[in-house]
Amino acid sequence: MPPLCPDALKAINELNGSEFQQRTLKVREAKQKQESLTTNDQD
Repeated sequence: MPPLCPDALKAINELNGSEFQQRTLKVREAKQKQESLTTNDQD
């Protein structure tokens, strides 16, 4: 994944640990999606 831009890092740092509607926010960089090892193909 490419590095985050400075604005994204700033937003993550400002929001992480802040409160919204009486809940503490935990903000992290999203993980890259992984390919599923199983398929849901039906015959």
